[in-house]
Amino acid sequence: SFALAWQDFSSAGNKVRVAIEDLIEELSPGLNGKLHNKLEAFKKVNPEVADMLMAVKWIGNAGSHTSDLKECDLAVAYQVMEEVLRKLYGRDQLLKAIVGKINLDKKPIR
Repeated sequence: SFALAWQDFSSAGNKVRVAIEDLIEELSPGLNGKLHNKLEAFKKVNPEVADMLMAVKWIGNAGSHTSDLKECDLAVAYQVMEEVLRKLYGRDQLLKAIVGKINLDKKPIR
């Protein structure tokens, strides 16, 4: 998403939405249906994170269906996603995962 951020805000917003789909699949692989329904079901597991992801989903939907997403909308989506990742994985776990991937692959993350 970020690679597109300075070229096309709407496309970047759509990619953030795709990232949410991947994240929800990772967190709760048994959930079926549309992303909205998955997020509603995920509220039972983690209501705070589900609400945050729902907000980003709405931004992503705007990017998917219109071409008028603004830079500030995308910035909010990135800030919320950053907080979601902190809440889910914590800074230490996130850094450990990144370090582990770099060491496993013996190269930078791309």
